[in-house]
Amino acid sequence: MVRRRRRLAPGSCGAPMPFFTGVQVLTLAVAIGAAALAEAGAGWWVLAGFCYFLYGCVGLSVGFHRYFAHRSFEAPGWAAAMFHVLGIMGCFGSAAGWSALHRRHHAHSDRDGDPHAAGMLGWRALLIGNYEGRVPALAIRRAMRGDGFGLWVHRHYLPLALAWPAVLVAVDWRLAVFAWAVPVAATLWAGGVVIAVCHRWGSRPHDTGDNSRNNVLVALLAWGEGWHNNHHAAPGNAVFHPVLDLAGLVIRFMAWMWRGEANIRESEGTAS
Repeated sequence: MVRRRRRLAPGSCGAPMPFFTGVQVLTLAVAIGAAALAEAGAGWWVLAGFCYFLYGCVGLSVGFHRYFAHRSFEAPGWAAAMFHVLGIMGCFGSAAGWSALHRRHHAHSDRDGDPHAAGMLGWRALLIGNYEGRVPALAIRRAMRGDGFGLWVHRHYLPLALAWPAVLVAVDWRLAVFAWAVPVAATLWAGGVVIAVCHRWGSRPHDTGDNSRNNVLVALLAWGEGWHNNHHAAPGNAVFHPVLDLAGLVIRFMAWMWRGEANIRESEGTAS
């Protein structure tokens, strides 16, 4: 008997796109409430900042964007697995769905077919759930390139993503606030700001055929992702700016730590 291959359901980044807007709005409300009402010591806010670094920089910018979507550097298997886990903890989707959508963005940037064209969405680009999230099963498999763990995470993303804050609440509600809600809010809203701002305001040193722009302020807030025109000019580069790209510095550190195994791609022509 021939065993039928299990079909990956087309969908968004492992969960319906409105789910991410719900998380985005909920975590922002919790973060504002924590800032206004919670009498938390500085240590809790340091934890939140560290988790924002883990989720937003290491997980989303380094892992999902520059590794999975563009394969701009090489990494050992344990690092790829870590990126998948951070995608669960940071609640920004599965690597399979996220990278497939991002590649579509580059293929149709600011035109029909762009899953999050800022010119068409306007202020709604800030909300992740407004993005076009349909991803064919074939694109999911291609995005993972035989990464069985990544495909498993994509299939089970929603219960995994909900389980993490539930575990934190069971341990200590403050962990759910400062190790999940606050850094997740920062990660998701920073991602929305990159799309909404960096296709409308900033400098365009490279003629990329779209509206991508460099915005220094966004770059500083979002781990170097604000060097958006640089990125669109050379999507395969792991480093977007020689100095003010924090995620790029992390990748360089990884390359040194792995003694060159990262094999990063970068260009000298992406300075401003």
